[in-house]
Amino acid sequence: MTIATYLDPNTWDIEERPRYATGLERIGQKVQIRVQTLLGEWVYDRTQGLDYQGWSQKKPVDAVAIGDSIRVEIESVDEVVRVVPESWTATFNAVTREVACSGRIETYEGEITLQAYPLGARTLTGNSLPYVIVMLTGA
Repeated sequence: MTIATYLDPNTWDIEERPRYATGLERIGQKVQIRVQTLLGEWVYDRTQGLDYQGWSQKKPVDAVAIGDSIRVEIESVDEVVRVVPESWTATFNAVTREVACSGRIETYEGEITLQAYPLGARTLTGNSLPYVIVMLTGA
């Protein structure tokens, strides 16, 4: 059984009483970290991550290409079998200028449902940033 230290999904801090993440919770945490990594952010390999900054500057927004890039990134996580093609959607809301992706992820431990709002999503401070908010269920 593989384990990892559980990180709070909102702050990425270790909890006051540390615990381990196992099973779907651990895989969901890995997917969330992978999808929230910006291109060039990781100092040891600047080629890792998704180009949210670049996507936010392109017009018109290509929601399908953004969704495909996110799907490929998810499928690169070791324990992920696949993103279910029939369930995967990427849509662009022209009014709010947000791209939303959602779908089911099959893993060796079970299934996770993902919703990701990568572009234009409102942060807690109300700013609109090219950043990812990921919600996982089943983990």
